[in-house]
Amino acid sequence: MAETKALKAWGLTVAFDGVTIGEITSFNGTRVREMIEIFTCDSDDEATEYITSGLNEGEPTLGCVYQPGNAENYDTLNDKFLAGRKGTLLVTLAAPTGASSPTLSVSAFISSLAYPGFGSPREAHMLEFTARTTGKVTYTDSSGVATSASPSASVSSSASSSPSTSSS
Repeated sequence: MAETKALKAWGLTVAFDGVTIGEITSFNGTRVREMIEIFTCDSDDEATEYITSGLNEGEPTLGCVYQPGNAENYDTLNDKFLAGRKGTLLVTLAAPTGASSPTLSVSAFISSLAYPGFGSPREAHMLEFTARTTGKVTYTDSSGVATSASPSASVSSSASSSPSTSSS
């Protein structure tokens, strides 16, 4: 079987308002084109029809490695969550060796924030939060060119493996 040329997801990071939160272990969310239902009783076939409306950039949920010694990363998210204020969400994507990393950037509110935790004592501390985007996502490619769209129809991926720590 031939080796894949796909990039591993290790090394993806998330920052909020310039503070690095951690390495991403999961990143799930979907962009949605809103639809308006149109129905008229004058229709010959009485079928419902739709027209397109606004673009909803989504509400991605991000899981990341939490660094317990760095309270600033959790405090940044918690402060924005409690105050109900938006900030800038920046996701740095993987890039081939020697290339600049592409990014996704958008204004967002923290709509849910889990307490830091772990699955077992041998696993890394994890932190999960959901960001409600507001406005367009800006995708900046590895050459520095920014566009107001993400590179695919959905802002959805997941890391191929969750980092873990082990103590001897």
